[in-house]
Amino acid sequence: MSRVNGDKTPTPKRTFLYLLGTQFFSRLIPFLFNLEIVRHLDDKDCALYAIQFPLLVTCVLFLSREGIRRACMRAELKITGASASEVDVARLLKAAWMACPLGITITALSCMLLFWWQGLSYSSPYAQAILINGFACVLELMAEPLYILSQNLFLLRLRLFTEAVATFSRCLITYLFIVKLPGQFQDKATVFALSQVAYGAFLFLGYWGYFLLFQPYKPSVIFPFRISSATSYDQPLAKMCMVLTFQSFRKLILQEGEKMVLVWFDSSYNQAAYGLIDRLGSLVVRLIFLPFEESAYATFAKFASGSDDGKQKKKNLGRWLSDAMKLVLLIGLTVISFGPSYSYSLLRLLYGRKWSDGEASTVLQYYCLYVILLAMNGTSEAFMHAVASESDLKQSNDSLLVFSFIYIFLNVSLIRSTGAVGLILANSINMILRISYSAFFISKYFKDDPLSFSFKGCIPSGYEFLLLSGATCFIMEKTLLNRNNFWPTLALHFFVGFACFCTSTLIIYRKEKSFIIRMILASFLLVNEALRNSMAGQLVREWTAIQQFPAATQEKLVDLLGKLKTRNVNTLTVLVMGKGGVGKSSTVNSIIGERVVTVSAFQSETPRPVMVSRTRAGFTLNIIDTPGLVEGGYVSDQILETIKRFLLNKTIDVLLYVDRLDAYRVDNLDKQVVKAITDSFGKDIWHKATVVLTHAQLSPPDALSYDEFFARRSESVLKCVRLGAKIHRRDAEKYAIQVALVENSGRCNKNENDEKILPTGTPWIPSLVSTITSIALNGKPGILVDKKMIEGPNSDERGKIFIPLILALQYFFIVKPIERFIKEDISRESY
Repeated sequence: MSRVNGDKTPTPKRTFLYLLGTQFFSRLIPFLFNLEIVRHLDDKDCALYAIQFPLLVTCVLFLSREGIRRACMRAELKITGASASEVDVARLLKAAWMACPLGITITALSCMLLFWWQGLSYSSPYAQAILINGFACVLELMAEPLYILSQNLFLLRLRLFTEAVATFSRCLITYLFIVKLPGQFQDKATVFALSQVAYGAFLFLGYWGYFLLFQPYKPSVIFPFRISSATSYDQPLAKMCMVLTFQSFRKLILQEGEKMVLVWFDSSYNQAAYGLIDRLGSLVVRLIFLPFEESAYATFAKFASGSDDGKQKKKNLGRWLSDAMKLVLLIGLTVISFGPSYSYSLLRLLYGRKWSDGEASTVLQYYCLYVILLAMNGTSEAFMHAVASESDLKQSNDSLLVFSFIYIFLNVSLIRSTGAVGLILANSINMILRISYSAFFISKYFKDDPLSFSFKGCIPSGYEFLLLSGATCFIMEKTLLNRNNFWPTLALHFFVGFACFCTSTLIIYRKEKSFIIRMILASFLLVNEALRNSMAGQLVREWTAIQQFPAATQEKLVDLLGKLKTRNVNTLTVLVMGKGGVGKSSTVNSIIGERVVTVSAFQSETPRPVMVSRTRAGFTLNIIDTPGLVEGGYVSDQILETIKRFLLNKTIDVLLYVDRLDAYRVDNLDKQVVKAITDSFGKDIWHKATVVLTHAQLSPPDALSYDEFFARRSESVLKCVRLGAKIHRRDAEKYAIQVALVENSGRCNKNENDEKILPTGTPWIPSLVSTITSIALNGKPGILVDKKMIEGPNSDERGKIFIPLILALQYFFIVKPIERFIKEDISRESY
């Protein structure tokens, strides 16, 4: 990624730190302000502040932009110089602007629904606050297109600064008019709504101000709505926006359903209590468990896609799963042991006696018990998603749908009998169901090798002392802590807990010393891995575009991916090389199913190598597009050097050597291109290669049949490859290079299944992927591009084998004769 308008190159470390900073400030700033704000709110106002208004804003914004944001974040922007090309930006923004009319419609419908449901009049301060929140949502949605553009340009500093200022302004306005200047507004709901407007306004001003003042884009690019270009939008991207937007409705129910039930059925106090506990608990979940789950998933996926044999792979996966589960159990048991005993004290310190003496402390105690289930579910599902096959994941999704219905039913049932605690219980039961399903999958996965993993091995040694310490603290709270004489008794209660914690920690450390040291070392490795792969993680995306293919093509592709998975091939890296202008980038786009690499009819649009990665059902496909090797009529050593250094420490599983079918000659330059590839990666690269001929939709010249023309052209290209790679005729059978045909243009014919077909009637996308699959499984090893391959043989190493021989010859034929002559000369002088 090149420099973007004054920002430094977004290295993985900077990307990780900026995103971490954004998450940290977005939670730390509200948490600090809430410590004082909540003390000045009654039950009804706190319910508005913590649950009702945030739920309204979340529902409107989530339905309006989540699907569009996710789809647009998958788009690839080619960045050259200081910014992205205007064509790419306009294409992206045409889809991103869809969030605004959709959001305005959803906002209007939501406000009308609330007015009808609650029987509100426009003169009511509460009704006015709802309308102000709606305006805040529209204001924030007006900044959404430029937010999406900034994220695709990796303008990390802009997001960090803008969101931090917006969050601070929202909290500051609430603090001023609730704590310092109370009574300035008739109703506190108006203050909450105006603070949300301030948040949306600063987002709007931040993104629009930056792009209008500092980015060189014309208004026609920012507002790409000219009538002449109305039909030039990216249809696959627009379709993906629609698909993901419809999916967001279901996701919203699962994500916010419990709060909807809470607002519908429970009292204002319970809403407020649950809102405070949920915000407090989410700090622990998001700052500790979420990063750990992401790191665990990356580790499981790495081992699952490794080159080890099946038994060794399961052994490695079992060891890491045992360690991960033991670690989260240890953290969860610690929270269970000490959390319930100090829930009241924590709420009393943070929010005052008003909230600690009510149901909030009970809710927090149950939430502490819920934490261990969250941790276990996150780790077990991370393992399942990393190693499961396509069919396993489908079964998992079906079971999750069933669990979701059970979860919604439990929410409605339990909240009526137990209030906010019922939501925690419903969540706990849902987690237990999901953990049970994951445990069943894990048992089945390790059934053939039970020694690699056992659930008993996940239990940390010494956990009994931890639970005993927790019981001691719980008893001490009941006997020592006096709520009317809080501060003196809190000191004694805290001392008892600290002593129990230190004792149990020391015992567990002695029993699990090797595990704890191993986890400390592993944490450093995982952090380092996260720093190196945080940017790559944004580029490795779910292969959702496979759904854009016709059903027949999808079925064939899924079967081919399943064939690779059954042979323990979970990662496939395809290198695309050839001269410029032959259709390399277009072929990459066709395989992926979306425009991931920019294509121009007049010049090469790939000035440097680009790796496009997509994942599906635990399988990762990496396709590396490269610039044309010819520059100024000669093979460019500089381009080759750039490609080789980009490929450092990568393994090439398949090489696609791309040329055109409609070219009628093979000249010496073609041989030089093949020779350059051979010299760079070795002769064995052609064991893993196939020739791809593009522009296959043609009418052969000279009255030749299509098959005859194809046979002649294929043979001429293969002969060029054999000559350039110095493959002798006697070795031709060992290098049985296949030839695949490709037609990337929109004029490609289609069959009755809507599949793109060749003039022979063959659907070419499944055919090409089938060829790639057969090469990947041909038994020949992939080509690892290491430092020696890039730098070539070390000149200092050459001839070292002859040094002992040279020294021996020097000694016997030079040193010894000279020594003999000196002795003879001395003996003659002595006479």
